[in-house]
Amino acid sequence: MKNIIRRTLVLAVLFMTAFANSYAQQSADVEAAMNKIVTKYEDTKDVSCITISKGFVLNRIKKAFAKEFGKDFMKGVTSMSIIEYSDASEETVMSIRKDLDSFTSLLKEFDVSDEKNFSDNSFVRCFALKADDKLLSDFLIAMEDADAKMVLYMAGVIKIQ
Repeated sequence: MKNIIRRTLVLAVLFMTAFANSYAQQSADVEAAMNKIVTKYEDTKDVSCITISKGFVLNRIKKAFAKEFGKDFMKGVTSMSIIEYSDASEETVMSIRKDLDSFTSLLKEFDVSDEKNFSDNSFVRCFALKADDKLLSDFLIAMEDADAKMVLYMAGVIKIQ
């Protein structure tokens, strides 16, 4: 009887480890895809790209975004990448939009166009890796309106309400 319990326990631990490794690998794939896009556009005219992963600057940006997304939401963010392309050519805008399609195989896409905070945008795409009902990982949102165009990517474990 003890051997059956041990075997069952060992098997359960192996399954959980495999799931955790798969989840971590998926997160690493998403971060690599985002880094590729940032690298592609960092020298493009009228496009600003920044990746922040540690320190004072990340904490200040998290505080600024906490007002928009909520303090609990931002607490688990470990890095951020921002692509701002408000003044970019139409060709560049369309290229960035097309590059967002690379996330459809890595993340789940959510329709947030009806949400109050995003309803006034002319273009919105939102992706995330859903860990469970209350946790997200690798949150990405692209927002465009008449005045501003931006892609925001946040890595880490993010609590949702």
